[in-house]
Amino acid sequence: MVTETGSIRSIYDNGVILANAPDESAAEEAVHYALLEHPAPRQVLLIGGGANGSIAQALKHPTLERLDYVELDPALIDVSRQFFAAQSAAFLDPRVHIHHADGRHYLKTVTDKFDVIILNLPDPQTAQLNRFYTAEFFLSARDHLASGGVLALALRSSEDFISPDLAEFLRCIHHTLQQVFPYVVAIPGETIHFFAAVQPDVLTDDPQILIARLESRHLQTQYVREYFIPYRMMPDRMAEVREMLQPSPATPVNRDFEPIAYYFNVVLWSTQFKFGYSGWFRAAARLGFTQIMDGVLAVGLLIAIAVAYLPRRDTRRRASAVGCVAATGFTLIALQVFVLLAFQAVYGYVYHQLAILIAMFMAGIACGNWLGIRGIRSGSPPFRAMAAIQFLLVVSGPALMFLIGFLSRLSGAGAALWATQFAFPALAALSGLLGGYQFPIATEIYLSDNSAKTSLGALYAIDLLGGCVGALLLCGYLIPVFGFWKTAWLTAASNLAPALLAVRVGRNAESPRA
Repeated sequence: MVTETGSIRSIYDNGVILANAPDESAAEEAVHYALLEHPAPRQVLLIGGGANGSIAQALKHPTLERLDYVELDPALIDVSRQFFAAQSAAFLDPRVHIHHADGRHYLKTVTDKFDVIILNLPDPQTAQLNRFYTAEFFLSARDHLASGGVLALALRSSEDFISPDLAEFLRCIHHTLQQVFPYVVAIPGETIHFFAAVQPDVLTDDPQILIARLESRHLQTQYVREYFIPYRMMPDRMAEVREMLQPSPATPVNRDFEPIAYYFNVVLWSTQFKFGYSGWFRAAARLGFTQIMDGVLAVGLLIAIAVAYLPRRDTRRRASAVGCVAATGFTLIALQVFVLLAFQAVYGYVYHQLAILIAMFMAGIACGNWLGIRGIRSGSPPFRAMAAIQFLLVVSGPALMFLIGFLSRLSGAGAALWATQFAFPALAALSGLLGGYQFPIATEIYLSDNSAKTSLGALYAIDLLGGCVGALLLCGYLIPVFGFWKTAWLTAASNLAPALLAVRVGRNAESPRA
C-alpha cells in the first residue's frame, strides 16, 4: 500500500512501513555509516530497504564495484519505480544487481563473499522479520563476509533517553551479535547502528577516521557530514550506550527456534498505550516454563478426574469427546505453526512453498477424515481409536521438533531440495492426518447420546476454539518467550489429561453400571 502525506510518500506491507521518500536522512544513514566502517568496500550486499534511495547513496562510494540488492517482493520494485522515480533510478545502474528472493534463502544459495552486508529491514516486529536478527542468520551472514568484512544493521532507538524496555530489546540483539562476531560496535541515536566483524582492527568508533574516509571519497551528503558524525559519536554518548548494552546473565540470545526478540518488540510496542499492556507482557514473560507446565498438567488432570466421576455415562462420554477435540484443535494449530515458522527460519520465506505446505496440511486432514469414517464403518471401538490418537498427539509436538531439528542441520543443495520438496510437506501432511482422523471418531462418540444431535455444531465450535486459543497463545506468547521446543512439550502436556480420560471413560463405556 502506498500513502501520501504532504510531499512524503510511504510504502506499507502487512502494516509495516518499508520506505518513505523523499527521506534523504534515512537513505544516507542506511548505508553510509556501514560503508565508512570499511576502508574500501567493493562488493556490497543490501538486504531489503532499497526503495527509499539508499542504493543511490551507496553508489556514491567510488570503490564500489557491485551491489547486490535482495528484495523479496517483486511488486515492491515496480511500486518504487512508479511512485519513487527519483530514488529508483539507481536500479538501472550496471553495478546494481537485483535479486527477487528471500534474504536468508539467497544466502543459502550463493557462495559470493561481500565486503559489507547491510541489513536494511524493519525491526523484528513479526516472526518473519525476526528471522533476520537471530544467531543463525548472523552466522550465515558471517560465512559470506570477505576478509575484513562488515555486517551492518540498524534498529529504532532514542536520542536521549532509553527506557528499560527499549534497553532490554537492544541488549538482546547486541548480545546475539556477540555470540557470532567477536567485535561489535554501536553508534547511538534515534536509530542505533550495529556493526560486526570477525577480524580485529576492522571496525572503528573513532569519528575522525570516518570523517577522513568521507572526505577522501568526496561524498556529497546532506546529513552524514563531517560536522554531524562527531556529535553522533560523542565519547560520553558512546560510553553510555556501551554500558547500556552490556548483557546480564538473564539476557537471552535470539535464535530461530527461540525468537525472543520479537516478543521484546511487542512489549516495546505496547508501551505506546496508556492502559498498562506493557506490564501484562512483562509479567507474562517472567512466568517460568516449569510453572506453566505444572499448571497445565494440574488443571488438565483435575478436570479429567472431575469428568471421570460424573454420575451419567452419556455425560462422561460427551465430555471426553469435547476435551479431546479441544486439545486436538490446539495441538493441530501448534503443529502447523511449527512447520511454517521452522520452514521460513531455515529455508526462507518462499510464497509457493508455503502454499504447498498449507495444501499438504489440508490434504492430511482430508485423508485423516476419510480414514476415521472408514474406521467407524468397520466397527472399530471408537474410544480405543480416540485414545490412541490422543496419545499420538501427546508425542507429536516433541517428535515433530526432533525431525525439524534434524532437517535444519542438513547441508548441501541436494539435502535442502529433499527437505523443502519432500520432508517438510510430508510433516505437514502427517500433522493434519492426526487431527483429521480424530474429529469423526469424536463426533461418533458425541452423537451416541441422541440428545446431543441437536448441538452437533457445538463440537465443531470447540475444535475452532481450541485452534483460536492455540494461535493466539503460540504466536503471541509461548513460542517467542519459551521457544519451539518448550512449547512442543506444553502441547504434549495439554493432550495428556484428555488421553487418560479417554482411556478411563472408554473402559467403562460398555458397563451398564458406569
